[in-house]
Amino acid sequence: MLTSNPKPVETKEPKKTKSILVPHDFTVVGDAATRHAIQMARQIQADVHLLHVVKADNEKPTIQKKFQDVIVKLNLEPNDIKVHAIVKVGSIFTDIATVAEAIKASLIIMGTHGAVGISQKMFGSFAIKVINSTFIPFVIVQDKVPTDKIRKIVFPIETSSESLQVMNIAANLAIEFSSDILLIAQKETDTALAMKIKVHLEVVIKQFAKKGVKTEYKIVEKSKSFAEKVLSVAQSEHEDMIAIAYHDDSFFGSGTFAQSIIMNPSKMPV
Repeated sequence: MLTSNPKPVETKEPKKTKSILVPHDFTVVGDAATRHAIQMARQIQADVHLLHVVKADNEKPTIQKKFQDVIVKLNLEPNDIKVHAIVKVGSIFTDIATVAEAIKASLIIMGTHGAVGISQKMFGSFAIKVINSTFIPFVIVQDKVPTDKIRKIVFPIETSSESLQVMNIAANLAIEFSSDILLIAQKETDTALAMKIKVHLEVVIKQFAKKGVKTEYKIVEKSKSFAEKVLSVAQSEHEDMIAIAYHDDSFFGSGTFAQSIIMNPSKMPV
């Protein structure tokens, strides 16, 4: 009697759940960041993790109770995305990154006031320290941020190498959210700068095409404020998010391109 060896049963590893981290300080911007994180999580099938860092263990019960109240007020349906609360003893300047890496967060979504209160006038050294602590992309939101799906992302192109460095992050976000990308560049009168912009555009368009990301581009007239041009186009084209590159500490200073974009009047996430 001949017998055959049974075929090995193929086992599939369980699909890993994506995660979004929200540092929450129990302010209106913390609530805004949470609402936006929930909308984004629904779009990419992720869990949302709310984080508050305390100085001592005896503070934990109070914060955990606050988180329970926050989650109840979200009025989530039973089959909606899951929201978890994390209370950690430590430092906001290191533990936001530590927790983000531990939960393998795809994004960190933070209100402009941050975990301890960033002024409206200046994004602040607090945010710089937090952003410097991790390579995970940050999404910065204001109070009353729109909670629409992320379908269109604006990507300003500059002559700096940093604007190219954010290219892969912008592409990955577009893939994650099934979004299109609109590239915006300034028309340069200087021949060398014009050529550099052209080369940057060609590189970005080519790379996005390789990744299967649908891309359009606009060349805007040169002006004193590139930020105003970017925001004007983003608003008129009904964009949902703006992707910018972090250069250095001065990039977030008062009156900078980044500050103008982050504090945009339309309250688009950045």
